[in-house]
Amino acid sequence: RITHAVFLSDSLFLRRNSNDLEVGGIIISASVVGYNSIESLDPPVSISFLKNQSINGSGPLCSYWNPTLDDGYGDWSSDGCQIDESYNDTQDYVTCFCNHLTSFSILLDVSPTIEPTEETPLALALNAVTYIGIIISIFCLLITIISYLSSKKLRASENGQLLINLCLALIGLYVTFIFAIHSTPVIGLCAFVAAALQYFFLVSFMIMASEAISLYMKLVVVLGRNIPHFVIKATLISWVTPIFIVLFCFAPNYENYVSDHFCRAFNIPYYIGMVVPFL
Repeated sequence: RITHAVFLSDSLFLRRNSNDLEVGGIIISASVVGYNSIESLDPPVSISFLKNQSINGSGPLCSYWNPTLDDGYGDWSSDGCQIDESYNDTQDYVTCFCNHLTSFSILLDVSPTIEPTEETPLALALNAVTYIGIIISIFCLLITIISYLSSKKLRASENGQLLINLCLALIGLYVTFIFAIHSTPVIGLCAFVAAALQYFFLVSFMIMASEAISLYMKLVVVLGRNIPHFVIKATLISWVTPIFIVLFCFAPNYENYVSDHFCRAFNIPYYIGMVVPFL
């Protein structure tokens, strides 16, 4: 004997996490007396639901209540259920096919949708200024590198070597900045570019700190003892140390480097890798 029950709301099917999916119709429960579960039905059962017009949702998902999910707290699952292939969004009714008997309903995606907005003339002008400024900066940095490398006296000096390293770090910073703007659609690429942006930022900061130490040694500690092989040590520390800082921030949760607007570090990695160095 088959028993049926209809629930007009999901008040008896409580979830800890909705994940922006809301029950969008009545809940129909079907079972066979004397059997705990009926599975692998062929052909599957067909169930039609009237969408709740008061819920502004999209993409109906045929689901059933699985009390074993979420550590026994229960949640909706779509395993073994599929929607009628002929369904389109203009229809008020949704037909589902499921290969087992349990409590069925449809879930609607109620997550907020961000409508694409047209860029204003001011935004376009600011974007143009940003790209032009970055291009000019990279061009000037390349000229600086070429000028110092072409002069034996300049490239042999301590300040010249540090300046060349700073120019290389700034070029990497500017290039990754451009990629950070356009890498948001791909999560993995966005996280990688954000980590690279943080890395070049730290390298630039540490090389500038090395230049400050070099000037202090030459202008203040004039007669004191100089640091042997200062440039080599400063260069190694400036390029290697940020790798460990970025890995330390990136490893626990790469999602701290993902955003819908601009790929950069957020939350704790932001404070560790981009704020603390200035303190």
